[in-house]
Amino acid sequence: MKKLRTILCAVSALILTSMTTSPLMADNSNFAGPWFGLQLTTVGVELDGKVTSAEDDVGETTAGSAGRVAIIGGVELGYAIPIGEAMLLDLGAGYVAGGAKLSSKTT
Repeated sequence: MKKLRTILCAVSALILTSMTTSPLMADNSNFAGPWFGLQLTTVGVELDGKVTSAEDDVGETTAGSAGRVAIIGGVELGYAIPIGEAMLLDLGAGYVAGGAKLSSKTT
């Protein structure tokens, strides 16, 4: 029931949004020129696993998990070139710096 209510709310929001938008279009020359962007992203990874020993007849099972969260940042630079009345060619590059390491200890 909760899923159905969520779907109905989403459809209602889409219908309401489509009725309130206007078909106005801006001239693409307003968006021409250089641009830059900054970004900050949080990423995470989680691993869970288990292994059962097959070398002996005991069949020991060992379980483990690992996880890490990292914050990375980036820069984007570009230039937008208007082509015709309704098209814009965007040339740009981005650089993302950051990382995370997972390490393990055996006991």
